Amino acid sequence: MDKTEQRRALIMAGASGIGAVLAERAVEPEDIADTILFLAGPAGRSITGQFIGVDGGFE
Repeated sequence: MDKTEQRRALIMAGASGIGAVLAERAVEPEDIADTILFLAGPAGRSITGQFIGVDGGFE
């Protein structure tokens, strides 16, 4: 079992504590850029002091 399969099994078993939804694809630079643009724009004005993981569901 490779690391991806191990992580998937742990998440499906609830080992992450709160569960997660996997994107089933690699994160692209555009995904990170989109998050930055969202946070820097009007829609992100009330988001402060948060960790936002752009990782496709893998921590």
